[in-house]
Amino acid sequence: MEIKIAKVLARIMKEKKLSIKEISKMSGIAESTLFEWANNREPRSPVKAKKLAEALDLTLDQLLFDEPIKKEALQIEQIIKEDFVAGTFEITIKRVKDKK
Repeated sequence: MEIKIAKVLARIMKEKKLSIKEISKMSGIAESTLFEWANNREPRSPVKAKKLAEALDLTLDQLLFDEPIKKEALQIEQIIKEDFVAGTFEITIKRVKDKK
């Protein structure tokens, strides 16, 4: 699988009219690091890549591999954003059918 962070960064910068400097401020990642990534250098730090994805409101797969988000993942992310922020939940898992 090919890392496509440079392509994704270029597209996001164009779509959202953002500069490397602005993305650096949003993400807390050094401009020099972002410049390297924008010029096809692969991220060495998964933590920084994750921080950038979050700052740009992308999944890590979208940022690194230019993968479209799956519908199921989008629904789960939406539930997490809406519900977990709204309160505490209890989840119960039980077997509904015995294995034979």
